[in-house]
Amino acid sequence: MVKKNPFLLFTIVIVVLFFVFQRIAIDIGGFELPFSLLIMSFFAFFSFLNNKISIDLKRMIIYFLIALVSLLSGFLVQEMKVTSLLYFLFIYLFFIFDYNFEENELMIIKKTIIIVLAITSIIGIMQFISQIIGISYFDFYDLIPANFKLSGFNSYYSIWYGSNIMKSNGWLYLEPSFFSQFMALGIIIVLNKKDILKKDILLVVLFTMALITSFSGTGLLLIIISLVPLLIGLKGKNRIIFTIFAVVVVILFVNSDYSYSVLSRIGETSSVSSSASKRFINPFVYAFSSDNNHYLLGNGAGTVDGSTELNIYNFSAIPKIQFEYGLIVLILFMFFLFMFFFKKGFNFNSFVFVIMFLFLAGNLLQPSIIFIIYIINLCYGSKRDYKSCFFYE
Repeated sequence: MVKKNPFLLFTIVIVVLFFVFQRIAIDIGGFELPFSLLIMSFFAFFSFLNNKISIDLKRMIIYFLIALVSLLSGFLVQEMKVTSLLYFLFIYLFFIFDYNFEENELMIIKKTIIIVLAITSIIGIMQFISQIIGISYFDFYDLIPANFKLSGFNSYYSIWYGSNIMKSNGWLYLEPSFFSQFMALGIIIVLNKKDILKKDILLVVLFTMALITSFSGTGLLLIIISLVPLLIGLKGKNRIIFTIFAVVVVILFVNSDYSYSVLSRIGETSSVSSSASKRFINPFVYAFSSDNNHYLLGNGAGTVDGSTELNIYNFSAIPKIQFEYGLIVLILFMFFLFMFFFKKGFNFNSFVFVIMFLFLAGNLLQPSIIFIIYIINLCYGSKRDYKSCFFYE
């Protein structure tokens, strides 16, 4: 079927490229253009040529309201980085589109996503095992010149200070934390199926092992948020099997050095200088502070990145929009985002995607992560039942 369907073949290639090139960028006069943005542009254009794309009128109206208020606030506060605003608007332009996949096309695209996740999980596990047996850590992307890689990311680093063992990143992912989050998404997608096959259980075990090798708490946080609803949604013996599996994993986790490496960071939020506080607490404090003189209209696009004081913090989507664009744009953007992710009604998969997008992925203007979540939501963000994630009958 794939050979007879050029659009499907192209889409499969696009899905793979989103993962493979997420760490790649093109330097244009000092501006880093993530390759993922080019891939998304080609995908939308090719979809248009094949009559596979349509515009959601309600989302388009809200998008233009966001653009209008953003421009207005920028002129009023007289502090606006035009390139940052245009970049913001261009990235989220793609969220006004819907894609008209046939059911059999959707099934193959879903399978492609899971296969890529499975392959990278195996790579991540092998990265860790190879170090345990004495083989030096190797990252394929080290072969690529630095000016073709996205800067500002810790693609690999030791599991704790002084250790010679590096956290796994599955090669493709920007950081071990993103690797852990996508492994967590893989677990959640599989467990949220109506009928779970034996081959799906293998996938859960594989993704869990890979998540552990990342030594990152963000993927674990996604699992914790999702665990109870997922177990409740399982039926019969599957609920028993995965409850036992979860208990065993928790026991092994608590009684290992790994637990210290991950859980020791939970208390970090109490210190304003800790990495957890810089990521989850301080940006919200700054953005929603009463000292913010531009609460409604923001301080101008690009002011967070241009500030020496604020640039040390990792502003996720909500505080960044609030601080730069103001409360009005934030409210409009949240409506816009929810209309995209929940366009077919509320579903648990999309809820998890939104949590990752807003709080864990960490960057409002990072196409490399945004568009992978985007494409996964197109496939799995619905109430439709899907067969075995990896091998379907």
